[in-house]
Amino acid sequence: MKRGHDYPGLLISFEGGEGSGKSTQIKLLQEYLSQQGYVISRGRCSGGTPIGERIREILQNPKIEDLNERTELLLFIGSRAESVAKIVLPTLKSGGICLHDRFRESSIAYQGHGLGLDLAMINLLNDFATNNIKSDIVFFFDNDPEAGLKNTSTKEFGEKDKIEKRELSFHERVREGYIKMAQEEPDRIKVIPFQKDKIGEMQNQIRKAVDQYIAHFQLRDKLIRANP
Repeated sequence: MKRGHDYPGLLISFEGGEGSGKSTQIKLLQEYLSQQGYVISRGRCSGGTPIGERIREILQNPKIEDLNERTELLLFIGSRAESVAKIVLPTLKSGGICLHDRFRESSIAYQGHGLGLDLAMINLLNDFATNNIKSDIVFFFDNDPEAGLKNTSTKEFGEKDKIEKRELSFHERVREGYIKMAQEEPDRIKVIPFQKDKIGEMQNQIRKAVDQYIAHFQLRDKLIRANP
């Protein structure tokens, strides 16, 4: 087990296919960590910053024309670069905890395994966009793609977004990409099987892993608190 960067703060990211319950688990973990006094920030890719949200509109709004695959990758990378500059890096430098909805692994899974773009180039672009920062812990919520697509919400754009509308085979390749990454880095990428009726049990696994990580690196007294 090793850290994903050299800064005093903690970066935890949440990955998974469509309808895997990331938002719910992020909210629950934020509540848990905030109760302990930790200073928390949140980011997401795409989105999370003013520029990132405008990029998200282009990438995911089904009313906007589809993009070339390379354009899609570069826009996701651009949104990530904005999030790192405006949210992630300031949090890590100050000793806070950043909870990020999707990070580097999303581009590898979606644009790499899903669309078939070059993985080496994606890794290079990720390094550039993030200043070589990786998440300390990645929680991958593993769910069946077909069931997950049925579980997606349409409230953001009034209908499924452009990525959610892609063929099932694309989403199956995305899942395979996540599984491969988790197998390659089991200490950093934690697989949490998605169980729609066991949200609390999933959260308990997440909290246990975070507590163990903080204890292992003796971060409890080093991370900044809102009420020291």
